[in-house]
Formats: sequence, C-alpha cells, structure tokens
Amino acid sequence: MRDYPRYYAIRYALWRAYEMKCFYCGRPVDFMNLMVDHVLPQCLANNPRELATVLEDYEILNNFPGFSINSLSNLVASHGASCNLRKSNAVFPRRAALFYLCLVQEKLPRVINELERLTSTAQRGEVLGGLGTLLERGDVSPREVLEILSDWQFRRTFDEPLIVTFGLNFGETLEMRGMAIATPPGYAIACDQFESELVDLLRSLTPYSFHYSEASARDGEILSVRLVFPELEIGNVDLLPLEEVCQRMLWWEVLEISNFYIVYGRTYTESIDS
Repeated sequence: MRDYPRYYAIRYALWRAYEMKCFYCGRPVDFMNLMVDHVLPQCLANNPRELATVLEDYEILNNFPGFSINSLSNLVASHGASCNLRKSNAVFPRRAALFYLCLVQEKLPRVINELERLTSTAQRGEVLGGLGTLLERGDVSPREVLEILSDWQFRRTFDEPLIVTFGLNFGETLEMRGMAIATPPGYAIACDQFESELVDLLRSLTPYSFHYSEASARDGEILSVRLVFPELEIGNVDLLPLEEVCQRMLWWEVLEISNFYIVYGRTYTESIDS
C-alpha cells in the first residue's frame, strides 16, 4: 500500500472497523502491534501476469467490481509478527480467497465511515469524542490517542526516517536451510546468525546507513527485525533493494514499511535525545 500520507488513518480505520481484533485469528490486537495486510498479497502487483491469472481464475472482478490489490476491499487488520507472517505471500485457494474477500466487503462500509470521520475536519469533534470514550473504557492508552491524533499533523512528520520491518518463520527457515536446533542456546545462536546475514547483505547492497530501532522480537516461532534508515524518508523506499534482499534470502520477508513517527509516536530526534 503506497498511499503513505493516509496510511496512518487507514490503519486506525481498519482497527476500529474490525473491533480491535485480528481479521485472521479473531484475537484482540493492540494498535501498536497491528499491521495492514492484503488478503490477496501485495506481491501480485509486481507480477502482472500472475495477478491477471488470479483475477480471472477467481472471477474477482465479477464478484468485486473495481477491485485492486491496494484498495480498501483487499485490506484487513492483522497481528504483525504472527498472523501476517504466517500468511506470508501465499495466495489463498480460490474458495478461501473469495470467502475472505466477502467478509472484507461486509466490513467495508464501516472502514470507509471510520476513515471519513478521521480525515474530515468537520467531524473533528466527533472523532475526539470517540477517542475520549475509547480512552475511558481502556481500549486505547493516552499515548495511542496522541498517535492517532497525529494523523492530522502527518505532513509535519512525513519526513521522519524510514523504518522497515523484516520477519521470518523460524521453523520454516530451519527446514529451508536444512538446519536442526535442539536447545535454547542453539535457538539464540541461530537468530543471531540470521540477523547478521540480513544486516551484512543490506550493507553490501545499499550505501545508506541504518540501525536497529529496537531489539529484535523472538518468540520461539517468529523472528522480526525493525531497522531505521536515518537518511531516507518513506517516499524514498524504492532506493532500497528490498526485493533483491528477499530474493537472495528467501526466508526473510518485508512485514511493514513505515516511518519513525508512525511507529513510535515521537520524532527520531526526540527518541535520540531521550
């Protein structure tokens, strides 16, 4: 999804429309851990022939007129480093894909309504009232409310550094590489190795500096790494060879592309100073 100025609003609208739950597993998802996922994977947009085949075989345009990969009719709220990564870039079988897309269409009016409420200055008071109610109920934290409101001043923070989140499924990676890990220390060593390989490859392919914005997430099944590129803005993401990285290291996937302010609710400078 490349509509970056509206990404934060879309993310919040999906979260609200799906009742703060993950589309795939139905469990609650914290706003900070939510990711916008494509039911039909976004990678299809880079392969017009495969996309055309899926659209035809699945009769997508007949069932969902005006459908496109990056439209709201293909976007859902999901857990980031679990459900999103497990789904990966796989294309659902026809029956499952149509079932999921039908569910998305049912929610679409509410998503659009939430998006209009959030982005319309005429409805600013209503949005503030709604956020106040969520805050009183404990559905969002004060910090999250501030981050949601930040969408109204997004242009001020649009030039914040680019953040890219990479992820891999640990079990699938071991199988793909013919590795066996039997002990907890072995797991940690393997994670260190996978991360080191990713970082070394990025350094060899791009002249831009980068560093971790937080410690990698390791839960025994999923490994995710979040890197910040201080010299790049989100609009410059095409300067990074992300596709080549994932082609050369098939076990890594790009889970999310965002900017520092959207992810952490503060500017990069404020984070460094603190």
